[in-house]
Amino acid sequence: MTRRQSEVLAFIKSFWKDAGYSPSYREIGSALNTSQSNAHGIVRQLELKGHVSLIDGRHRSIQINQGQIMEVKNG
Repeated sequence: MTRRQSEVLAFIKSFWKDAGYSPSYREIGSALNTSQSNAHGIVRQLELKGHVSLIDGRHRSIQINQGQIMEVKNG
């Protein structure tokens, strides 16, 4: 996992823990000082690597996969 992917995943986990739902791509981009499009691409790479799942066509649809959920609860 790249440093940037790790930063995005950490942000998603933190956002989920605090808000109880996933961040938007705009929120990810804003928090990490990158574009919404770049945030989307990084999240897609995280999906390909099995860290998150996405529900196409739905807003705030980033789901943390099972192995990652324990880290959110314990973090």
